[in-house]
Amino acid sequence: MRALRDRIVVVMPGVLAGVVAGVIAIGAVLVMPGVDGVPVASADANEAPPGIGSFVQGRIAAGEQHNCAIGTDGRVRCWGSNRYGELGVPANMSANPTQPPVDLGAGRSATAIAAGLAWTCALLDDGTVRCWGANDTGQLGTPPNDVANPTPQPPVDLGAGRFATAIAGGREHVCALLDNGDVRCWGKNSSGQIGNGPTVALGRDAVAISGGWEHTCAVLDDGTVRCWGSNNARQLGSPNGEGTTTSFPNPQPPVDVLAGRTATAISAGWYNTCALLVDGKVRCWGSSVYGERGAITKPRPTVDLGAGRSAVAITTGFSHSCALLDDGTVRCWGRNRYGELGSPTNYGTDTPNPTTQPPVALGRRAIAITAGGSHTCAVLDDASVRCWGWNLFRQLGPESPSMGLSTSSPIPLAAVDGVAIGTTDPRAVFTSLAPTRYADSRMQPRSTACSATPGPDPRGRSGRSRSPAAAACPPAPRR
Repeated sequence: MRALRDRIVVVMPGVLAGVVAGVIAIGAVLVMPGVDGVPVASADANEAPPGIGSFVQGRIAAGEQHNCAIGTDGRVRCWGSNRYGELGVPANMSANPTQPPVDLGAGRSATAIAAGLAWTCALLDDGTVRCWGANDTGQLGTPPNDVANPTPQPPVDLGAGRFATAIAGGREHVCALLDNGDVRCWGKNSSGQIGNGPTVALGRDAVAISGGWEHTCAVLDDGTVRCWGSNNARQLGSPNGEGTTTSFPNPQPPVDVLAGRTATAISAGWYNTCALLVDGKVRCWGSSVYGERGAITKPRPTVDLGAGRSAVAITTGFSHSCALLDDGTVRCWGRNRYGELGSPTNYGTDTPNPTTQPPVALGRRAIAITAGGSHTCAVLDDASVRCWGWNLFRQLGPESPSMGLSTSSPIPLAAVDGVAIGTTDPRAVFTSLAPTRYADSRMQPRSTACSATPGPDPRGRSGRSRSPAAAACPPAPRR
């Protein structure tokens, strides 16, 4: 057995969303590099590929013009734009992480967070999903309305007896990965991005999901990727409908990510999609108007991350993407109008090759990344948060120097340090994010895997489930 001492993977299956000027930025995967003294999962190299070890959900999400984070206490705090109550306080009121958290209900805490166009959703510790903010297309999981909804709405109907293990946000749609491997979506469906329901017909169990502008993608339990929705720029990885407004509510054939390789994570953006491959390479497809594919030659190579470097996490915004590398640095590529790539070297210049500029100057090792519309944030190994890019509504932080000022230099968020993430002790952060709930047996090392065979749910429900088979198996969500 080979211990994965260099990282604990924290997958946010497409949970991050954002839009700018009506355009979406979505999808991220978070990775926690290991810290001495903190238990990490072990896996055999032949049994679990790099990046598939122990999975929990992401704890910070960037939306169009706002961000939300989950503290180690499980409470949600948000900052940035609040036109429709997406911060969890009355519309048009400012908020920051030092203010009271969002009211998720008595005794409830959040385990994952997703954000999009003026809305936010949280996955709670009982497996339910509650959302707040804009609801003009039913993205809160309740009947549509044209008013601000700062109070979390009733739990989304996930189907009889089902609970969510992950959530992902698109521009105006949301998807949940369910405990039986199904995917269920709600909200806007102008391009078939929520599928033809009530659950998406994937043919296999999903293990990760990500929502883009008007498309959605999933990684399946065999490492293949299937996408559905809008395909006008081949963001579904299929030539079907390219250059047209044709919608595909049914998942398209598996994407050819690269010969002989499979995907471990997925991130969907505006008109593009990126996959993190089993060997740490990143492959993108779809639009490359701003260089968001990472390369503009055909056949498209993988993104150049630098000599000897591999990615452990990816995130995609409106038209930019970033990768968290195995040495804790962050490199970005694509659109850079507002400094969202984090490099003053190429400020205002679109950059398809991330190695033509230095890594983002974070000052410390990054452990998580998330891209919003035209801004990006990273969680560092001291539990602090730094953001860069567009700042029209102080989405870079309530204490950022000037509202409306865009910057390529990461801004430290003093109000977030030790509050939104919960502590300044990185070891406590790693411990708090350790995989103890909603672990997916298909993504666990075989030596510690829970049974994934069809059978009764731990709470007596029928259908595919992960039944406890050993002490390593996580407990069912609290009810």
